[in-house]
Amino acid sequence: MSIGIVGLGYVGLPLAVAFAEAGRQVIGLDTDPAKIESLNAGSSYIEDVSDTSLAAVEVPIVATHDYAMLADCEAIIVCVPTPLTGSREPDLSYLEAAADHIATILQPACTLKAQQLYELICERVIPLSGPEAAELSKLLENIFRSVNIALVNELAQLCDRLGVDVWEVIDAASTKPFGFMRFDPGPGMGGHCLPIDPFYLAFKAREHDFYPEFIELAGKMNQ
Repeated sequence: MSIGIVGLGYVGLPLAVAFAEAGRQVIGLDTDPAKIESLNAGSSYIEDVSDTSLAAVEVPIVATHDYAMLADCEAIIVCVPTPLTGSREPDLSYLEAAADHIATILQPACTLKAQQLYELICERVIPLSGPEAAELSKLLENIFRSVNIALVNELAQLCDRLGVDVWEVIDAASTKPFGFMRFDPGPGMGGHCLPIDPFYLAFKAREHDFYPEFIELAGKMNQ
């Protein structure tokens, strides 16, 4: 199975290396000439990927800017940025541009092919009824953490005002044998996904005249 990766950033390049380490031919596509030149020279520009790991793969990763080179790939994975606009609405321009290009070379696909693809690098793959359910399952997991991070940080601020040791409180609550999942106070919500993904669902909810109060409140608290 040959695999195309569109977008060779902090998600796309490590994913490309993972498939290459699994012995698959990987063709990586990016619009940045510097990334293409660097990768074809065996030099990494991502902290999580070393030059040694690039050199160790059985079949070298091929980098290009030409979508036509993806025509013979049995799978194409899109790893382009999906940021928020200044008004916290999804900016899908990168994704839409990639989809427009891929549509010109796309072959018929199915859930089984996608499952076989990810089984190359994942211990367990769970197929769902469609992309909507799959995306919502990811958002639920992210929002669950976002809400609980906000809750425990709010509690930490209250404990500070009450003169109560929040760590003692959490330790005690954690002894409950069921129904409690520990979250600890910290500097806020980090990473690439949690500060952004919940607001994608909030945006979609507003399109359907539904105000997602937990998502918005957690986002406010985490900010």
